[in-house]
Amino acid sequence: MTERPIKRRLRLRPIFNSLAVNAVILVVIFVACPTIVYFELRAASREKTELLIQSIQEQGRLIAVALSPSLRRFGGGQLPDLQKQLSEMVSGSTKVKVLFRPKAPATPAGFFYVASEPAVSAAYLDDEREHLVRTGIFNELENSCAGNRTLATRYTNPAGQWEILSSLVAVPTDAGCWFVLTSIGGDDAVGMAIGQPYWKNPEAKFAIVIYLIMAVLVLSLFFGIWRNLHGFARLAKAIGDNSRDRGISFRDLNQVPELTSVASEFDRMVDRVAASADAIHSAAEENAHAFKTPIAAIAQSLEPLKRSVPQADERGQRALQLIEKATERLDTLVNAARQMDEAIADLIRPPRDPVEFSRLLGRMLDAYGEAARLAMKRIRGDIAQNVVVAGSEDMFEIIVENLLDNALSFAPPGSEITVTLTREDDTANLEVADRGPGVESDNLERIFERYFSYHGTTSQPGGVDPNAGHFGMGLWIARRNVESIGGTIQARNRARGGLRVIVLLPIHT
Repeated sequence: MTERPIKRRLRLRPIFNSLAVNAVILVVIFVACPTIVYFELRAASREKTELLIQSIQEQGRLIAVALSPSLRRFGGGQLPDLQKQLSEMVSGSTKVKVLFRPKAPATPAGFFYVASEPAVSAAYLDDEREHLVRTGIFNELENSCAGNRTLATRYTNPAGQWEILSSLVAVPTDAGCWFVLTSIGGDDAVGMAIGQPYWKNPEAKFAIVIYLIMAVLVLSLFFGIWRNLHGFARLAKAIGDNSRDRGISFRDLNQVPELTSVASEFDRMVDRVAASADAIHSAAEENAHAFKTPIAAIAQSLEPLKRSVPQADERGQRALQLIEKATERLDTLVNAARQMDEAIADLIRPPRDPVEFSRLLGRMLDAYGEAARLAMKRIRGDIAQNVVVAGSEDMFEIIVENLLDNALSFAPPGSEITVTLTREDDTANLEVADRGPGVESDNLERIFERYFSYHGTTSQPGGVDPNAGHFGMGLWIARRNVESIGGTIQARNRARGGLRVIVLLPIHT
């Protein structure tokens, strides 16, 4: 019962370990969280503003009530001195202005300032009246002097500062109409979300800047690591393809100090792998030379023995033939072993040099033509020109040699072996086809396995047919070389008998 949850967790774990997935989740969080917080803060700011406006409006009403006796006693003539009373009632960022409108025909220009707290110059009051006229708050008061009017209007005063007009209280008298206008100025007015979006408030702007800085730092760290890892991946692929610039290392690509030790270890590992490939190549050549020297000595020593053993001595002649065949087979095995070691080394560090495959293949077909004629067989080539592939000449020579040797060994006398080279987009297509016995369908993949030898209807996975000259290594070596440079190789039976070996190679770019 517990296996399913465990398997489900195992499937989900790689997803949540992905930097890209975590980066997307982080971006969603960075977008969702501030959005939610923004709306919550905006609602709280509106509630705070409403409470402050209500407080100022109530203060304006109380001031108007306190001033009413003095205002109602005015019947024309000398205006009452209200400045002293206002200075005693008003404090903080609250501003109060007392205006008077005579009973003459009412127009916006008919409103006159009588007092202000804090006190300002007469010129300032005239400018402010013009500003207030433009806001339109006097329009509804031109023909009325009744009741109170609550305001929540933002405007810029003549000094260039924000003010919030909070209330306008009317006090009717026989001489005209008095108005007590209250407003909020200074920092309280700047911080209110009235007449503008909440994000324009200083506190919201500050929070947004801090949040954006934090988001940029976190995302920069995330994408810096992601970019570094992708740079490592590209360099690793270039190293695997043997196409990197020798002067570039993981340490050079690294831009995150915490990954310096990782990059250094990668560089050391690459150096060790390259040294191992060079060592395998050197060992393959040295071992082949060490074995071939005594083999050559044995082969040369056979010549005088052949002359000294009489033709009538059947046992002696038979022994010499066995020694000669065994020497030839031993030489073939040494060559195959060298090619196997070189193929393994090329898997570690495959070459990626441009090779004009058309010319190389044509030259090899000319060389094999004579051997085919001696065996009463023909080789016909159909080679597209200017096909350039990525690898090395030695590697492609080994591939072609093993394919031609395999085709010649199975093709019957008088038959034709066709070799075709074409190009399709970024791929070179090489095909070697013979009219031999073909291969059973179950063994079409197995013929590329190491030490698998197939002779007509007889297959010997682990052994060697002493009369066939096949050791089950030629096609295996060809496949290793092809795959080491990013190509593919496969075998198909021909419709009227025979075998087709198809090789796809990457074009050099």
